[in-house]
Amino acid sequence: MGQIGIHLDRFTEFDKKKDAAGNPILTPYNGLRETIGFNAIALSTTGKFVRSTTTLYRVTLHGGYTSDQPTRFLQNKVVHAIAALDEVPVAKTRSAWDGAVTLDVNHWVAGPLKLPVFAGAGLAFGTMNSEAFLQTGFRAPHAGLSAVVRVGGVSGGDAFPSRVVTDHYYTVQASVRLPLDDWLAALWGIMPELELGTTYTRGLFADTTGAAISERFVTLKVAWGPLTIETWNDAWAGNKDQGPTYGLRVYMRSAAFAGSRWLH
Repeated sequence: MGQIGIHLDRFTEFDKKKDAAGNPILTPYNGLRETIGFNAIALSTTGKFVRSTTTLYRVTLHGGYTSDQPTRFLQNKVVHAIAALDEVPVAKTRSAWDGAVTLDVNHWVAGPLKLPVFAGAGLAFGTMNSEAFLQTGFRAPHAGLSAVVRVGGVSGGDAFPSRVVTDHYYTVQASVRLPLDDWLAALWGIMPELELGTTYTRGLFADTTGAAISERFVTLKVAWGPLTIETWNDAWAGNKDQGPTYGLRVYMRSAAFAGSRWLH
């Protein structure tokens, strides 16, 4: 199975906070003195190794032109307008072509309570940064709790040079899937599946002294058949809008994007 999608992710230099006079407080997030809006098309394929039915690989290619829009509009004119939040100020912005390739391999087994449990490793190389990571977790097959823990080593790239990233990081994610398609299908026909999640990460980004920065995010994912829409935001988790701050992803799953169609 494969999927194609659009990834829009925003990194902001400044926060939306203001002083007593109503002027923006222009304190940089770290040593990266610019705001970045990543706009990428992502194509991925997932498959099984020939001699294993429980070890899966996933290859993802994504790339696009990085610029201030449309993530600035989506954050300030849509999300912040709906939530009645101040706009995030912008000074210097990045304009460049960015891309990356990611490979991860995971082995799945039946864990406690028959939950699918996995452990694996991966590599990512790109113009943003590069990393190697180990991960483990469990995934509810349809509804319920899911969790992932990941640890990794990082090296800087063109967008995020070594002076603004740490040499390692860890991330903890937890989510709950709500089967609206089961609960409401009898009332309104086909309904989406809803997933709410939270993420805590320490590392990846470093402050001006080189110390690791901790971040918290809230995610919302809606899956409707082969279509999935996902958004994440740091304001929902910590009432801030600085650094890695907002993202929107829309992707479609189809056998037409499977590895047998485009890797061979």
